[in-house]
Amino acid sequence: LSDCNPDDYHETIKDFQNVPKRFVALHESVRADAVSRVAEARAEVDFALSREAGAQLLETLKAKGEIPTRITHSDPKFNNVLFQAREGGGYGAGIAIVDLDTVMPGTMIYDFGDLARSVVIAAREDEVDLSKVTLNEELFDALAEGYLSVANPILTDAEVGLMADAPR
Repeated sequence: LSDCNPDDYHETIKDFQNVPKRFVALHESVRADAVSRVAEARAEVDFALSREAGAQLLETLKAKGEIPTRITHSDPKFNNVLFQAREGGGYGAGIAIVDLDTVMPGTMIYDFGDLARSVVIAAREDEVDLSKVTLNEELFDALAEGYLSVANPILTDAEVGLMADAPR
């Protein structure tokens, strides 16, 4: 899809990759405290809010034209890849990307970050025991190397420079 014009596509989920808008929604939810759980979740809310300034980066770079808008999968987690079965069991190479309902304009940085999150974190997405949520740096390096071996020719220097921080 690297040669597709993002203007020919629409956002299937409005502002799905717009993290600053997610912070606006978080602030509104905290202020409303509709089900009286903010006090119980104060540590998590404060953790998220302490990262708000950094969350502006990609939208700022997009607005300045320093990173391009491209067609992205927008949900590139590990379980949205179809793998070839190996004779005798196990899995071989990835052969297709599935779950295409979220293909839309976005940034490769968000896509790679979400892919990395789903691949290099040792816990399930809904894990409640946060001690199990750890990053496998060796696996991240292998994922980044494999991703860049294919995507590097189409990526800008700015995009490549942001890959290491993408999961954050």
